[in-house]
Amino acid sequence: MSVIFTSTASTVDEPVKEPFYQSQNISSLSVTRENDRFVIDIDLENTVAVLKYKIFLMTKIHPTNQIVKFAGKPLINLAESIKSYGISDKSIIELSFKLNSNLVPCTFADKFYYKDIKHTR
Repeated sequence: MSVIFTSTASTVDEPVKEPFYQSQNISSLSVTRENDRFVIDIDLENTVAVLKYKIFLMTKIHPTNQIVKFAGKPLINLAESIKSYGISDKSIIELSFKLNSNLVPCTFADKFYYKDIKHTR
């Protein structure tokens, strides 16, 4: 019997809603993920939730799975403005993601199993 594990960065059951955002004083932020780099144009008065939404549009990584950092510190307060973290025009944002593992307790012996496991014979 072989077991195939599957997981993706964007697998989340809840839909992504577009947050309200401003677009008056546009700044460019560079977002890096491993070897990839892309530019997001955004008003720095917007919230971190808006930044994560714009990253979602570019990468298809669900906002709840994104780990966004600036200067090594994670941007965890979604209601806080981007500017309040000290981010300015031409700043570099680091992006990584959490895998959605779908771990569910099974039995004491198994401890955990994946809901997405496919058993083949």
